[in-house]
Amino acid sequence: SGDNILPNDTYSFFATADYAAPLGSGGCWRPRFTFVFAFGVMAIQVLTLSLLASDVTDSANKSNSLGIPAGVELTVRISQIVAIFITAISQQEVLQSLNVWYRGYDEETNINAFGSTSRVKWHFSLVSRFVVGCLGLYVTLILILRSDEVLDLLLNFTAVSFISSVDNVVFILAKWGYIGKDVQNDSRTVASAKIPITDDPNATSVKR
Repeated sequence: SGDNILPNDTYSFFATADYAAPLGSGGCWRPRFTFVFAFGVMAIQVLTLSLLASDVTDSANKSNSLGIPAGVELTVRISQIVAIFITAISQQEVLQSLNVWYRGYDEETNINAFGSTSRVKWHFSLVSRFVVGCLGLYVTLILILRSDEVLDLLLNFTAVSFISSVDNVVFILAKWGYIGKDVQNDSRTVASAKIPITDDPNATSVKR
């Protein structure tokens, strides 16, 4: 088997799960729980990161609105550089979004794997993951630069990293069956869908 078609996170549900399901025979529709669940996880991440971004920004201080301290110790400065490097290479949402975008949307592969997917849903999943990832990256960088002690830096870095990884953690819980049978089935579908391995170089062409 090849690589996963989509990352193992709740943002992939936006691309693979039906957004609504028929309610009886009266022609009414209801939102599917998988979509509502994925949207709720995204809302929690966006709300938490937005509150943090608002809290660390002082618009009244025009010269230093981000509150970055001057004259910090050398150990703190080195720790900041290391933390920024780790943040840049470990921000999963941004890196995964770029990887999915690079591979592109192959209609035949996605429909065979997920059935109900479409190009619009694929792009919505991609953009949602990328935007939240960039927001998490921004907040993490600001908190790193605002820290004037190594302990504060590590605590801030760890806290925001956890918030940014909630979609991955919750996806694992969903696959284990803790969120319900429907979400478990959808998560297993995402986790098991692989890009077919082929010797044909034309089969891996990027289609956006």
